[in-house]
Amino acid sequence: LLEKSQHAEAVNYAGQLIRQQQSYNSQLGQCQNPILDAFLCSRLQEAQRLNIPVEAAVVLPAEVALPNTDLVILFGNVLDNAIAACTRTEKPFIKLDVHLKDGCLTVAQSNPAPTEKKRRLPHTERGMGLYILEDLAKRHNGTCIHSTQDGVFSISITLQLDEVRNGGACDTDRK
Repeated sequence: LLEKSQHAEAVNYAGQLIRQQQSYNSQLGQCQNPILDAFLCSRLQEAQRLNIPVEAAVVLPAEVALPNTDLVILFGNVLDNAIAACTRTEKPFIKLDVHLKDGCLTVAQSNPAPTEKKRRLPHTERGMGLYILEDLAKRHNGTCIHSTQDGVFSISITLQLDEVRNGGACDTDRK
């Protein structure tokens, strides 16, 4: 389902599996959420198939208090854009760090920034993925911070978990 971009169906199927399983064995090691583990593994396998070195530290419990569809949108945009950028550089790499802290999910990712940018909408100043990620962050009282420095694109998205939403916001590093 993931390979066919049927994300909603994959989320529903994984939800059925979660209800059937007593325990889960992560393919990434410390990602105990089966939906995210499967989704991330499919994207990281695609990167490996393209000879893109990946360094991933994903530490998540089985339950994350955010809609699975939002999580798939988040990771899909971040990793698809990173893989696309890496295919246009001589020294590809992807670094991904995902963790929960103080009621917030933080996803930090970096990859080379190609000098030539391919846009689906050539007249836009930036890609649609950034608009989507910024909207996602706004809807979850979080932030989406991105920059390009010394040939490296970095993005950090922080989302407040639904279980702690009480008008507060995540304490984010705004460097």
